[in-house]
Amino acid sequence: MKMFMRVFVCAVILTLFTGSVDAGDSWKGTAGLLHVQEAGTVGKGKLVFSLGTAYSRSTDVLITDGPGSFLGGTGLTEARVDYNFFISRAMLTLGLNEYVELSTGLNVRNWIMQVGKEDETGDFGTRTRGGVGDTDVRLKLCPPIPSD
Repeated sequence: MKMFMRVFVCAVILTLFTGSVDAGDSWKGTAGLLHVQEAGTVGKGKLVFSLGTAYSRSTDVLITDGPGSFLGGTGLTEARVDYNFFISRAMLTLGLNEYVELSTGLNVRNWIMQVGKEDETGDFGTRTRGGVGDTDVRLKLCPPIPSD
């Protein structure tokens, strides 16, 4: 984890000294700090740092008591809750040459179950979970297509 934090801090410092990038359309799929996954590579010698997040919400979900239920031991037989899911990702991509890129990413996941006031008791209330999710390392190969 210390090694990842060192790489992360170095990437942030490098982006501070490299000047700004105008946002705009690009056939390579990059604009600013957001790298969109697509068929091409970032290019030889390029280092791309990207941040992204996804959010999902499910409202008014009915949960019932049963084995493994959050309601176990609360005296409630059912309750209505809202679920909120956040997944954030930091990625660092390096173009080794025009046809190969190496990237690493770290996901941070958060889950919130909000309980309505009418169902909240001393034993059953809003809960949160979160932490580091998948850490992945990717190698993208994009050889040129032979043409006549």
